[in-house]
Amino acid sequence: MSDTSAPTLLRVLVTRRHWQVYETFRHQYERAAESIAQREGDRRLRGLSVSKRQFERWYGGELKTRPYPDQCRVLEAMFGRPVDELLAPAPPPGGRPGADTTDSDAWGDPGMGDRERQVAMAARRAFRFGATAEGSTVGPETLGQLHDEIGRLADEYPRVPLTALLGDLVDVQDTAFRILEDGRVRPAQAQELYLLAGIASGILAKASHDLGDSRSAMTQARTAYVSADNAEHQSLRAWVRGLQSLITYWAGRPQDAAHYAGLGSVQTQGLHGTATVWLASLAARAHAMLGDADAAREAIRRADAARDTVEPDDLDEYGGILTFPRPRQLYYAAEATV
Repeated sequence: MSDTSAPTLLRVLVTRRHWQVYETFRHQYERAAESIAQREGDRRLRGLSVSKRQFERWYGGELKTRPYPDQCRVLEAMFGRPVDELLAPAPPPGGRPGADTTDSDAWGDPGMGDRERQVAMAARRAFRFGATAEGSTVGPETLGQLHDEIGRLADEYPRVPLTALLGDLVDVQDTAFRILEDGRVRPAQAQELYLLAGIASGILAKASHDLGDSRSAMTQARTAYVSADNAEHQSLRAWVRGLQSLITYWAGRPQDAAHYAGLGSVQTQGLHGTATVWLASLAARAHAMLGDADAAREAIRRADAARDTVEPDDLDEYGGILTFPRPRQLYYAAEATV
């Protein structure tokens, strides 16, 4: 599939990210496969790995045909590029005006053309300008734009490559932070902005986790919790505890994962959003890893009971990463009973 006289884009990206050691690449590949399995409830991707020989073929550009479909899904999730583009010769530096050929553009979808990318960048610049141009206090246009952006990012996160969203996520978080730091808000607006800043920080915690940086993920999660506290938003507090449980679980710390799930469950008293189901499901998985089958079964029972009484709350209304659908619950339960 590739011209052996030039390195493939996959090779360029792997080298740039310092993943050319097989064990390092395999770790990133397995994390990406697991992330897709969780997000889409596709159990077939659980435990999907890559052999050393297969990695060497990909890295060396020795393929004659496309990889299997599931392998394509994982590679595209890792790099945010179509697999045919990854396995083709990398464009020369500066080969496309304004394009960085070795990584995805933080301002838009990697599949965008130059015109679309310029339009997206202009929109982001207009957003930043609008946030500072409404006068001494924040106006409805800025708050409305932040709401719209948070809703879009939350909805798209499970189905759009992270590389296409990361720049916008950082920009939204930074805008909310700057407005709060400048003190240009009324008390009611401050509460709303803390909620939006908390959601943005929470999504960035998940993004950091998906990129394999658990330390940054926990930093973002703690900031999200502080923001939820300032917003006095109980559902967001509970959801962030779920994030902390998720992060510590995949960092190999099941005791901490169970602890955070427990803290979140305490905060769901009186709540009926899907975060209640998620926290019980997280607890089940953590207890299963700890070898406590009874506690895992009890947590699965609590998740089922919570599902029966679910009433979508304002976080669920955002959709995407902020809600916990039934297929993901079943996936967690299956993991806890294996």
